[in-house]
Amino acid sequence: MFNQQQFDYDVFISYRSSDRPWVKNCLLKKLEALNAKVCIDYRDFRAGRPIITNIREAILKSRKILLILTPAYLDSEWTSFEHLLSQTLDPAGVQERMIPVLKDPCQLPLEINYLTYLNFATPEDEGLEWNKLFQSLGVKPVEPILLPFSPPKSPIQINIQQAKAIQKDLGWEFRDHLFAKKISHYLEARGEEEIDAEFWSQLAAESNTTEISVELSEFILAAAKKAAAKKVEEENQNSQSSADSNTGQ
Repeated sequence: MFNQQQFDYDVFISYRSSDRPWVKNCLLKKLEALNAKVCIDYRDFRAGRPIITNIREAILKSRKILLILTPAYLDSEWTSFEHLLSQTLDPAGVQERMIPVLKDPCQLPLEINYLTYLNFATPEDEGLEWNKLFQSLGVKPVEPILLPFSPPKSPIQINIQQAKAIQKDLGWEFRDHLFAKKISHYLEARGEEEIDAEFWSQLAAESNTTEISVELSEFILAAAKKAAAKKVEEENQNSQSSADSNTGQ
């Protein structure tokens, strides 16, 4: 796949901290699931060393550099330093070391716009862009194995705010994540605080990859935990109220 004798990492991810949920929970997971060796700041930068030194070594030791482009990325001096330093190693793009990934719509500067970028800002093209990214990195996606998905038998009590909080924790992007949209729209349309088993079955039927089945399972587990915690809290409050009433008598 890669010449491991020359580089310690397959790819270094240059991104703005505000985009860490997507980078950590989506991009990094997909790349490492394909056995790519990824260098990422919060895990691989050595503590106590100057940040500039860490950035320099990460770029020198990585065959490819991914630029996760958003308006916030282009406003940061640190990320500007990262992509400009990357360009000094391959100014004409002959080695194709720097791969721009347009995550959110933004006006690209000339020093980046001369490169062909991957467009993740358009949801309908996301599948194609993932394949192009894997091809650029030299990794091959594993054919998905379809696993049976068992939705919960009873409704899960959860409101729209809790649902969106779970989606954020899981790194789902409400803007372009299919199931995040469906779950939120379902709760908003019904005006109720529960999701029934029929809805989960419908989502599972639309799932055609193991990854999506796993995502649904993670969401259901998180939602069930929140519902259970809420129930315990309500029971404790009721018990406390009863105790206070008895004390007052």
